[in-house]
Amino acid sequence: MVSKARFSILQNGIERHLQIESPLSFFQTRFLYKSKHTLFEGGRRIGFISSRNGGLVYRGVVPFSNDELSILFDFISTCESTLNQSLPPSFGFGIELNNNLSYCEVLIKDGLYDIWFDGKIAARLSLDGSCHWVQLMGANLKKEVVKTITGRVEAHFSKLLK
Repeated sequence: MVSKARFSILQNGIERHLQIESPLSFFQTRFLYKSKHTLFEGGRRIGFISSRNGGLVYRGVVPFSNDELSILFDFISTCESTLNQSLPPSFGFGIELNNNLSYCEVLIKDGLYDIWFDGKIAARLSLDGSCHWVQLMGANLKKEVVKTITGRVEAHFSKLLK
């Protein structure tokens, strides 16, 4: 999974719009930022910000002043701490939908299971009072798709309990 953030910076009186893409890793029931953040401007990769010796370091083709780098580093640090606290646990797997392989991601929060296919939310599942799976919202999923997903959810939690 990749986190994308937009960032504007004023450089020499000109406002520049950057996109920061950061890969996420799942560790102990939550997502955490990995140590490398890629900077884009106008769809072109312009550099990287990575962790080194307890701090952040910029390497790239576009120069930034120390003040600009300080602002960028503060922004990335804030994003990291906010996301690391607030993303719900999730896991993913490949699933066949309409003869195509899709990536299914399950985000778990407050007893609800949001189902995403290839980065787009598709449905929300939950267990009813009788411990039967029900679909609460989204496109009507075929029974065999729901069965596959719920089987994966139950297997995921079975592994965690061992």
